[in-house]
Amino acid sequence: MDYLAIKKQLHSKCKEQAQQRLDNIQKSVNAVQDAANLETRSTAGDKYDTSRSMMHLEQEKLAKQLSDAKASFQAIDQLDPNKTYDKVTHGSLAITTGGNLYFSVSIGKVDLEGETYFALSGAAPLANVLMGLKVGETGVFNGKKYKVLAVV
Repeated sequence: MDYLAIKKQLHSKCKEQAQQRLDNIQKSVNAVQDAANLETRSTAGDKYDTSRSMMHLEQEKLAKQLSDAKASFQAIDQLDPNKTYDKVTHGSLAITTGGNLYFSVSIGKVDLEGETYFALSGAAPLANVLMGLKVGETGVFNGKKYKVLAVV
């Protein structure tokens, strides 16, 4: 199996999903801003103030999500899918007895060519267990063994 080609496809899908997330959050930010701009003071002042406060909280929440999405996109954008590795590290694809794992950004399940892969962040607890392992080595996470069968 050509794991390098698969890693390139995974990278592309992750980048695409990170961009979609970024675009969706930006649309939400714009919608909330537009709603805030249309809100007019009514005779019921308390209702207006409560509404403005809720919009402000929503804007803050979306600003945090937007910041996280930008960081995620930048993280995947900086990875070179053509680079190969001899141990599990950020940017590697690890084929293990516990699953196929792409250490990039936290996207989750990705199906390619009839196989399931999981894109996870290097900060994920499972990543902390497997980082640095070479082919043939085993890590244990939540009582489950992950033997590294291949690394690209």
